[in-house]
Amino acid sequence: MRSRSLWTAAALALVSATGLTTSAHAVTYGTPTVKLSTAYLSGAVGSTADPVVDVTVAQSGADASALGVAASKTSESGVAGTGDVQVTGTGGIRTVAVTAHAQGYADLTLKVTGLGGETATTTLHYAASRVQLITDDGAADLYGDGTEAKDLSHPEWQKSRTTWFTLN
Repeated sequence: MRSRSLWTAAALALVSATGLTTSAHAVTYGTPTVKLSTAYLSGAVGSTADPVVDVTVAQSGADASALGVAASKTSESGVAGTGDVQVTGTGGIRTVAVTAHAQGYADLTLKVTGLGGETATTTLHYAASRVQLITDDGAADLYGDGTEAKDLSHPEWQKSRTTWFTLN
């Protein structure tokens, strides 16, 4: 009986010396955070120089580069679908661009997927205007206000603005 106690004591000493008695701690991750630089974005159908929005992402216990960002839902796919949202960048600040297909409004849900399967969402309100060129030179500076594009440098637009201010 004495040899059995001796073996038990030796085994316990060995386990204690190797640190195997400490309990394993599971890695836990917090819920990701997502913040848009602005909640409203506008663009124009067919434009290649529309504004973009920055989205800041983070998650406690995780590197920001491990987080995924994608559009997960749209309120109006005819204006802009989830596949029309491009996310670039890999760090804590990503850039979001939207390609418009038709004039109108769409609420786009952006989903951040973090480690441990944790997710967070935010909504980007998007307004698309139609492009209407006043000149044929193709070098017009356009302004999209959510209803239509205006060439602010064209003489006719300048004249109409001057007339409007003169009358009012």
